[in-house]
Amino acid sequence: MASCLQLWIRVFVCLSFLLFPLLAHSIDKDGNDALALDARSVLVPRLPSGPRISDFEDMKPHGIALKMAVVSNFIQAEPSDGQHATQRTEVYLGYDAKSLYVVWLCFDNEPKKVRAHLVRRENIYDDDVVAVNIDTFRDHRHGLNFGSNPLGVQADGLWTEGNNNNPDNSWDTVWNTEGKLTSKGFIIWQQIPFRSLRAHGSGLQDWGVTFHRVIARTQESDYWPHVSARIAGRLTQEGLMRGIDPQGEGGNFQLNPYAALAGFRTLDQRDPLDPRLSQRVAQGKIGLDSKMVFRESLVLDATLNPDFAQVESDQPQNTVNQRFEVFFPEKRPFFLENANYFNIQGIPPFGGTSTTLLFTRRIADPSYGLRLTGKQGPWNLGFLFADDKSPGKIVPETDPLFGKKAYFGIARVTHDLGRNSSIGFIYTDRELNGSFNRVGGIDGNYKMGKNWNASFHSVLSSTLDLSNVNSFGQDHEAELDGNGRRFAYLLQYQDITPQFQTEAGFVRRTDIRHLGNYYHFYFRPEGKHLIFHGPELSGERTWDHQGTGIQYNFNGDWVFQYRNNSFFAPVVGIESDTLRPQDFSGLSSDRKFTQDFVGLVASAAPVRQLTLNTQIFRQGAVDIVVPKGQLPVEGDDLSISQTLTLHPFSPLTIDNTYILDRLLHNKQHASVYNNHIIRTKWNYQFTKEFSLRFIAQYNGLLANPTYTSLDTVKNLNFDVLFTYLVHPGTAVYVGYNSNLENVDPGLCLHVAGTLQCDPNGNGLLRNNARLINDGRLVFVKVSYLFRH
Repeated sequence: MASCLQLWIRVFVCLSFLLFPLLAHSIDKDGNDALALDARSVLVPRLPSGPRISDFEDMKPHGIALKMAVVSNFIQAEPSDGQHATQRTEVYLGYDAKSLYVVWLCFDNEPKKVRAHLVRRENIYDDDVVAVNIDTFRDHRHGLNFGSNPLGVQADGLWTEGNNNNPDNSWDTVWNTEGKLTSKGFIIWQQIPFRSLRAHGSGLQDWGVTFHRVIARTQESDYWPHVSARIAGRLTQEGLMRGIDPQGEGGNFQLNPYAALAGFRTLDQRDPLDPRLSQRVAQGKIGLDSKMVFRESLVLDATLNPDFAQVESDQPQNTVNQRFEVFFPEKRPFFLENANYFNIQGIPPFGGTSTTLLFTRRIADPSYGLRLTGKQGPWNLGFLFADDKSPGKIVPETDPLFGKKAYFGIARVTHDLGRNSSIGFIYTDRELNGSFNRVGGIDGNYKMGKNWNASFHSVLSSTLDLSNVNSFGQDHEAELDGNGRRFAYLLQYQDITPQFQTEAGFVRRTDIRHLGNYYHFYFRPEGKHLIFHGPELSGERTWDHQGTGIQYNFNGDWVFQYRNNSFFAPVVGIESDTLRPQDFSGLSSDRKFTQDFVGLVASAAPVRQLTLNTQIFRQGAVDIVVPKGQLPVEGDDLSISQTLTLHPFSPLTIDNTYILDRLLHNKQHASVYNNHIIRTKWNYQFTKEFSLRFIAQYNGLLANPTYTSLDTVKNLNFDVLFTYLVHPGTAVYVGYNSNLENVDPGLCLHVAGTLQCDPNGNGLLRNNARLINDGRLVFVKVSYLFRH
């Protein structure tokens, strides 16, 4: 059996690595060539004054709107690449002394089926959407994306070519929109100040542009100019807006002060032998964010005493029985904005192992931050400096680190080569109380034709820990990826040495040589119901630096995509993990666990009021949370992840999530644990500016002490937030958060007859029924944006 499996693996790897790129290239080599420039450009006129949405009554231009340029003849990218759009779209363009105006007339022969909801800013992607993507530097790498739904709700973001074909909506700026549903479709009016575009200098300029319309009910994606799904990239196929004169309006200076008042109660666990509840009735806080744009394209951001109380809690993930750290993405605005300047392109997560060289959640509690980003000619620059108070706040007062700060310094520089290639350098440094971790190296990205891209990074780490011990490590990664209308291919190799460390980044696992491979090929009948179907295959193999095979995973599915916004994909696979003595205390030799798995991934949005996503997997698993003194064993795992979004009426959005992870002991057929996570988020949008958000989340880990060292933990959290957002930077927040957990009111096991915690106890005591409040926060935050 083992020899057959090894032979199958070798055949699979050889065929997929060597033959599939050639097959995919031959299949998609008939991709459309770029159209002539004159068919992909528009001369934008200067207007004596800006148009209003009322100038387009009855979906026709009137008055000053008659002087605007117009583009139409949108072409589909999906589902029928190269075909004319099924619904007519006209975009009117013009500018005055301070702003660019974009007005969309989106006709629809079934206007009652247009999807439009009054939602929070940037939560528009279940609706019909229009977006203009503007590349002011014409470098075909970076763009500013301005999207709106039919009611004028905004979503702005930074577009980075190669970033999974999605804008980074963490970038926010000031611009104006209006939207209106009509009997013929809908109208969207956009006013984008030149300051928000960071236009460079004065004089007539040509900017790269794409105009994009999404018809949600049919999953149709239309562009002007034609952006073909047969060619990788969007900005590589952009058109031109010619003759724009921003008249030196690009530079700006912003100050964004805030004041907050909060009262809180929290569980202090800095000393595990003396946990206690602490509280403060009221605590004031002030801070300042500032932004300065200079030399036409460089942005200097600074934050002093930042506050992130209004930031939504993390989306739930299963963190039980995990051998390696679970990745939670950054959500804080200061660290998200312009984060694309620090990215290493072309090395996306694969199999959960890829390295992120800058993971700003490591800067947990900053008192200041300073960031410089921008572009000078072919040079792309990113520098970040910040401190972190958390190392000195999470330890008891007797610890030598009490009151100490960590300091971060990040440098990222890339140089454009040709049309879409680059070479770059990155350096990260974290220092704490005489210790340091420094990582530096180079990376590159090479565009090969219309469909293929190769990239790499190679970095070294040097670490001096708090015990004054030096260590050095290396991380080398390379990737080849191809994308076409019917195929996608990814080949990745990683070599991470045992002593590699990145305290400013995220690396899930070290001491690996990892080979990963993924491809899919879709048949596209594009019929009345079925759009495409086809196989998706992936395989990965991991060795340590002693040559021991420590992990493999091979799986496949057949996906079916339908026109009613639904798809499903049954999945089958086999995987293996090898635990070594260094992986688990008590093992005297390597121990291999092999499991197969089956699953189903499905999604549906048949009507505008409902979106459903489901993942169900039944698989073998390695139980590493065994009772003390026992060794890991095999178990049977059932995992379910279910999300359900409801729009019962336009202003109300309800997002529901349910996650289940159930592990059974293989030999005893008894439950090891059941982990339930239930979360519901309600958002009521009174107006585009004023909203109420309510989140309730229950985490219930029910543990069987016979088969696991885990405790039964029950946690219930409530979060309420009132928001009045005039525009990014000017807002009022009023919030309340309460957390309840099944901790014992005494908090710890006491020495008999005293109030002292027993040093031989196990920390917090838990009960199986009563929940007590171990965390509470009430806050008011006001901020105002001054823009000059």
